[in-house]
Parts: sequence; C-alpha cells; structure tokens
Amino acid sequence: MSRYPLEGYRNPAVPMGFLGTRFAKNPPRLKIPITIAGMSFGSLSAKGQGGTGQGGINCWNFNKKPGGGMTPEEREQSETLVYQYLPSR
Repeated sequence: MSRYPLEGYRNPAVPMGFLGTRFAKNPPRLKIPITIAGMSFGSLSAKGQGGTGQGGINCWNFNKKPGGGMTPEEREQSETLVYQYLPSR
C-alpha cells in the first residue's frame, strides 16, 4: 500500500491479497487485506459470532479459527474458513 492510500499520493493502493501463494495451487483471494481474527470459543454470544461471519461475507474476507470451535450460527453465516494451526509452546 502507499503511504496515504486514500489520497493516491505516490503509489495507488490495491486493496487485494492472496493467501498461500507459495504452496497453494489455487490460493484464495482477499478482496480487502483484512481477516477476522480467531477468538476463543465462548468469548462471543452466538449472535455475535454469526455477525462476524455475516460481516466477513459483506466485506469479502475470511474467518480465521485458531483451533477453537465454531458455532452453527457462525458457520451458517460464513462463506470461507481459514483454519489457523499453531504449535503449542
């Protein structure tokens, strides 16, 4: 992105990105370079988790889950899921 992306100052901002371009044959595309970060299971109500899924669809981005569960409401409202696998330390 440019230093001032909304003003088109030096370089135009291209709000798009790809995930997994190094190894994926068909990497998913982000239309905006923002993802919904994973939250611990139970930290939001079912309505809140469904809202994050619907917000992700409206903004063309992904829900990320760091090994936690996903409520049926959230799954219904989500389109693309990126599973985040992290080693325990």
